[in-house]
Amino acid sequence: MGEYSSISVEYGEGVKWIYLNRPDKLNSFNRVMMDEIIDAVKNSDDAWAYVFSGKGKVFSAGIDLRELSESKNELESGGLFEKLSQMVNTILYLDKPVIIALNGSAYGGGAEFIWLGDIVIAPKNIKIGWLEARWGLIPPLLPVLGVPSFGLMKTQFIAYTSGVITSEEAYEKGIISVLVESSEELK
Repeated sequence: MGEYSSISVEYGEGVKWIYLNRPDKLNSFNRVMMDEIIDAVKNSDDAWAYVFSGKGKVFSAGIDLRELSESKNELESGGLFEKLSQMVNTILYLDKPVIIALNGSAYGGGAEFIWLGDIVIAPKNIKIGWLEARWGLIPPLLPVLGVPSFGLMKTQFIAYTSGVITSEEAYEKGIISVLVESSEELK
């Protein structure tokens, strides 16, 4: 691909920075963005690590609900989640370290995205929330990966009530590796 419309790519000292770049849409994942992320990580160049961050005030609000609502049928909406699964698997099976540098709050699939990182860095005072229950959905990764951090009952409570925690709480639970004062320290 090379030129991207929903992400931006920068290089620095052997690291490939991939920025979610739809700030007007809270960096929500649509098909185009997910295709571009897949392309960016498959074309690894000489990078020895990947850093994912976001442009704007929010890391990601998760799946693009507008695109989901505009699906003409179940097959088309299911295709959006298949693309999400393809993106997740592509990142999970990378043979290079993945760092998630949260520039702001993360919700839904954006909160789920943090589990794709080997290291997660976040500023203080941001929110991390699994809001899928508001739309009758269950977060796909939280019920499995949240249990070691939160315990079974707390994980279920978060999943079924659209729970939100602070970056400080996420750090205490081991979900965030490094807590910094502000997003300016991520650069």
